[in-house]
Amino acid sequence: LATLREEAEYSQNGRNSVTLVKTHNLRVVLMALQAGSGLVDHRAPGPITVQVLEGEVRFQCGDEIANLGPGELLSLPGGEVHAVEAVRDAAFLLTIAPTR
Repeated sequence: LATLREEAEYSQNGRNSVTLVKTHNLRVVLMALQAGSGLVDHRAPGPITVQVLEGEVRFQCGDEIANLGPGELLSLPGGEVHAVEAVRDAAFLLTIAPTR
């Protein structure tokens, strides 16, 4: 996590990530976000989970918004449009189970 935050992409874009596991049916990504940065509306190619390790993120899916802190976990079916924003500097594990 410290390495992610030291890389140029983090300071330029407010976010950085590293894929920890990548197989045809599973991806685990460690993501770091600076407060105020995030990911705009997008879809995942399969079901996902987001587990916050540090800080706080706001996760939005349609009209529903969830603020998540350390240790909290959220799951979402694949194909759902969603966005995430760091309320405070944050780190989370994103798990994707691609169905395509």
